[in-house]
Amino acid sequence: MTKIMKVLVLAMLISVLNKYAITAQTNSERAKFTLNISALSTEVALGTDVDIEIKLTNTSEAPLTFEFGHHGGLPDGYQYEVRDEQGAIATKVGKRYVHSSNGDSIQLPNILPGSISKGGVQPGKSQLCSARISEVYQFDHPGKYTIQVSRKESWSPDPVYSNTITITVLPADEPSTTKQ
Repeated sequence: MTKIMKVLVLAMLISVLNKYAITAQTNSERAKFTLNISALSTEVALGTDVDIEIKLTNTSEAPLTFEFGHHGGLPDGYQYEVRDEQGAIATKVGKRYVHSSNGDSIQLPNILPGSISKGGVQPGKSQLCSARISEVYQFDHPGKYTIQVSRKESWSPDPVYSNTITITVLPADEPSTTKQ
């Protein structure tokens, strides 16, 4: 009788383990899109704008819906990570001020107003947008900076990360060797 009980317990245990293994296999979610970034110029002079292009490609077999839009020079829905050559996260831009014609200073928000709309990306198709990273991060000293972009969507538990690119900030008086 003990042998029969052991066999029954073992059979139940195998049944339960198979159920979890099947669930884990069917619930594993592959990313439905990829992100690829590129620099409009890999070398910029100190004090000039740093612009990148973000290419979102639908790698699934169904159309995907995203929120698209811009606030100032930045597209919505993306997170940015900018690091200097020591690996420290670059400082975010502080408040910006403009001077009016009468000499008063007017404080502007870091991110300018914009609009958001839903849009679709068909399977195998891409959506390309540009981002002026220097609106959010300071490239305030010469050196190399790395940039990576991520985006998280409601259907995905984890964000999707782009490739990492390097931008070289040259002293203001040194000319860039790459095209802009």
